[in-house]
Amino acid sequence: MIKTRWVRNAAVFGTAVTLSLACAGFAKDSTAAGFCQETDMAGLSLSLDKYYTENYAAPKEESDAKSEDTATATPAPTASADEKEDTPKKTEEKRKEETVAKQFRDLGIADVSDYVNIRSKPTTESKIRGKLYRGSAAKIIGEKDGWVKIESGSVRGFIRKDLLAIGAKAQKLAGKFGTAYATVKPGTITLNVRSKKSTESSIVTQIPEDEKYEVIGESDNWYRVTIDEDTKGYVAKEFIKTRVRFKKAISIAEEKAELRRKAAAEKAERERLEALA
Repeated sequence: MIKTRWVRNAAVFGTAVTLSLACAGFAKDSTAAGFCQETDMAGLSLSLDKYYTENYAAPKEESDAKSEDTATATPAPTASADEKEDTPKKTEEKRKEETVAKQFRDLGIADVSDYVNIRSKPTTESKIRGKLYRGSAAKIIGEKDGWVKIESGSVRGFIRKDLLAIGAKAQKLAGKFGTAYATVKPGTITLNVRSKKSTESSIVTQIPEDEKYEVIGESDNWYRVTIDEDTKGYVAKEFIKTRVRFKKAISIAEEKAELRRKAAAEKAERERLEALA
């Protein structure tokens, strides 16, 4: 033990003297001196620890190593079967949500044979405020107990969620029930309307910003639009933003007014035919 302590003290003294001489050369430079103290002192501590460990503490390390070799490894926590199955499902749901156009994320389309009632409360016993006919759309503003709160046209109320196509399903029905309109993106003063799907084709006319044109066809990079009754042509997609319009809900009051209007028109037609007879 005395010999061991003497050897370690001698090593410390010798290394310290060497370090002092090395640092003395940098005394004029405060930055260099700081570096010598911060870096080399750390190195000294590590060197001494290593020296003593390798020469005098080896038996203890061997004992520790043996105990570590024979110790039972603790298995890393693994995900349950449910978690493994759930992760791909969540990823797929997120991917689908990201691919749904912004317009359809909170849009519901009546996916029924005729119409669906819009009620004052989320219950089939509540008052009917209006009707959402097949293919008509409503903005979803809330959800509760299998019902969604919507607004469409002049009507606000509740519809059973299972009677609406929402999100990705609504987007799939857009071409069937909606009418797409193209608008020139801001920053494009005028946009060329071409006779064919090519920048080499002739220019039919030019269209300005903010005006809406019905989309009647689509290909990879072009939309075919209607400018007026006699003019149709192609516009490049990169300069266009589109939005789909749908029919809206009709309130009970509006429906009754429409029925009265039709009845009056039919009566007038009968009277006209009688006068001609």
